[in-house]
Amino acid sequence: MIGNQDINPLKNNLFIYNNEAISTIALGYFMSRVKVISIPKFMLILPFVLHEQTLKQLNNNSINRSLEELITKKPLLLSNFNSRFKDFLPLSINSVTILNELQIIKVDREYIYFNSDSNFKKSDFKDIGTRIQKIMRGLDKLIEIITNMDNNSLYLTLKIEL
Repeated sequence: MIGNQDINPLKNNLFIYNNEAISTIALGYFMSRVKVISIPKFMLILPFVLHEQTLKQLNNNSINRSLEELITKKPLLLSNFNSRFKDFLPLSINSVTILNELQIIKVDREYIYFNSDSNFKKSDFKDIGTRIQKIMRGLDKLIEIITNMDNNSLYLTLKIEL
């Protein structure tokens, strides 16, 4: 590649770059940390961590005590969140299906539960690559930001249109 061009050609096709493998690992890791989450909140995870600029900001320790702080200090970062939410919804659903089939999670009417008896362990992914490591660090920060907010507040703050 010449000049400042990206050396990773997969980034040009986000459907290859952000696939079921990376999203299933990310969501499995998230669930291993939180144990229980509402389905509406679960669907918000991938638009945060599979968006490169948002992930970079989540991994930046100078911000991110709350979603409001993130929006106030970096308003453009989440300005297209509704679009990302809709784009990543099929990937989120596919990943839920995979995690459920692998018995890593259990889905009921309103919540998703982590199966602590599953063989999903963070230590199994330590050598999988730098991208998933960055995503896991971002997920740790995201847990702090969104788990204590109620679903309605999250969806309103992020301007999600259903």
